[in-house]
Amino acid sequence: MHYGNIFMHVVKDDSMRRFLLCDDSAEFNSLFVERITRLYPGEVNIEIVLKPQEYDGEYDFDAYFLDIEMPKMNGFTFAENIIKKHKYALIIFVTGQSHLVYEAFDVHPYDFIVKDTSDERLQKCSSSF
Repeated sequence: MHYGNIFMHVVKDDSMRRFLLCDDSAEFNSLFVERITRLYPGEVNIEIVLKPQEYDGEYDFDAYFLDIEMPKMNGFTFAENIIKKHKYALIIFVTGQSHLVYEAFDVHPYDFIVKDTSDERLQKCSSSF
């Protein structure tokens, strides 16, 4: 379903894990949704945000998977905005630029995942919350 800047992927049950994914790459979004739903079949709802500068932060999620390098608003700024509204938000930066890991820690993320990481690494990160 498409709601302006926000895409919803299979929202059926409030007891399911709720993840927000913010990446400006439609290709990566599709791959990530496929991978996470394969790891947790029937157990996860994923909201995809394409333009973080338009996201109002109304809803809280179990975890926020954020790309770092995006046009107009980078993932660091988006994470800071999320934390202002949801103090205990679990931020996981997802990027193809592993050298950004050190900058990411200024925001105190829960984790950092390189986009081409293995499913095992993704599951290890996401199963701990």
